[in-house]
Parts: sequence; C-alpha cells; structure tokens
Amino acid sequence: LQRELHSVSSVTLTAEKVRILLDFFEQSMLIKVVKPFEHRIRNARECVKICLCDHAIRKARMKENIPLYGATANADMAGYIIEGIVGTFFSSVKNLGVSYFPADKNKSNEVDFILEIGDHHIPVEVKYSNNPNFGPGLKEFLNKAAYNAPFGLLITKDDIQTDFSADTKKIIPISVKRLLLLK
Repeated sequence: LQRELHSVSSVTLTAEKVRILLDFFEQSMLIKVVKPFEHRIRNARECVKICLCDHAIRKARMKENIPLYGATANADMAGYIIEGIVGTFFSSVKNLGVSYFPADKNKSNEVDFILEIGDHHIPVEVKYSNNPNFGPGLKEFLNKAAYNAPFGLLITKDDIQTDFSADTKKIIPISVKRLLLLK
C-alpha cells in the first residue's frame, strides 16, 4: 500500500504514516482493516486487506457506476465490491475474529476471509460470478488439520446447486443475498 500511495502522490509516506492513516480511516468507519491469518505470515503489520465500508463514497469519488447484477455487470469489479461488503459484514459481528489467508509466493492458495470462533477456523471464499468454482486455497485450508476447520463457506452471486464430491463435501455454498440477511 505504501508503494502504491507513493506512485500516485509526490508525498513520501513511511510505513508508520500509512498505519496511522489506516487507523484513522477505520476509526472514521470508512474502512475495515483485516489482518492476515496468524499461522500464515510472520509480520502481520506489513500486509493487510482493506474493506471499504461505504461504496457510495467510492462511487461518488470514482464517478462510475458498477452494477452488481444484470447483463452489464462488470464481474471483476463487482466481485471486489462484494468482497469488501462481505468483509465489512463479518467484521461487524461481535466476538467473531476475522482475518484473511494471504497468497503464497506463487500467488495462489489465497482465502478471502478466515472466521475465528474459539479454536475453530472457517475459511470463506467470495466467488461473485455466474459459474463459481472452488478455489484451491479453500480446499488446501480445509485439508490442513492444524487449521482446525470443520467446514468452509463459498459466497456466490446466486444460489447454486452443487454436486458434492469427496474433496468439496466440507464446502457450503451460500449466496451473498442470503448471507447478508443472516444478521
């Protein structure tokens, strides 16, 4: 984030200034900062995921309309927006730890969110498309006994019917609409 901010601004920002700004925006309820899963990364301060709380501010600033449904929907951008909404939703649940599983060196096996309930960890992957697939990160996380994951969630655009095979029987698909109605 520090490099990206420096590339669009002539102001030099230190890592400490970036942390202060992120803390300010989080306390202002503009963003939610999601830290990496403790078992995956050595320096959690270096790598965070940012979930924008109010997408109307983004829409006004960027002057672009991103439809979430319909034929004109930009699937990639809509997916990023929905991922932020889901992250903000999970972060607002009391007594629920929320982190994410960063990608490894090969840029694979990322899991969007990890819900921490006691000593159990529930991996959550957001696949906002018409034909969602089970990501390798979700399967890998579920297969590691050390992570103590009884099941995983696949957040989808619409309700889907799944053929549960041996490697996906612990993955529960739920549409984003149904998930957001749970609170």
